[in-house]
Amino acid sequence: MVRLITWNVARRVEALAARRVLCGDLNTPRREAPDGTVTSFACDRYGRLRPERGTAWDEAERGVVPGLRDLGFRDAFRTLHGYGEREPSWTWRRIAGPSGSGDEASGRGRGGWRLDHVFCSAELRPVACTYHHEWRDAGLSNHSALEAGLEET
Repeated sequence: MVRLITWNVARRVEALAARRVLCGDLNTPRREAPDGTVTSFACDRYGRLRPERGTAWDEAERGVVPGLRDLGFRDAFRTLHGYGEREPSWTWRRIAGPSGSGDEASGRGRGGWRLDHVFCSAELRPVACTYHHEWRDAGLSNHSALEAGLEET
């Protein structure tokens, strides 16, 4: 059922012929490797599929990230920064510390996920995309704000 719903949504988005932006807390992916490989939350931290979540969950998440690429959408952050940069937009403070970036010199711990995204259609080009961690670090939100600049192609 999840697979069918994901497919139907994808076809409707694909049919729109205007400039499109999809942004927000998408709660995916669990991990993005430097080569662009994505691991969903249907998998454990070792990449093994969790039986209680199964392939339907995994396929549904992958229908968003990286699935939006197949529909002609660009991930604004990854377009500009590549996959080498780890930028968690949500962290668990008690484990990860303030920003979760792993930058020990700044006092930021490790952990968290990049769950907040801006995707844009081919008619738009990302020119800037930055996560602002200050509000999250101050305890005003559990997510970092995401600011993106887009221009028409």
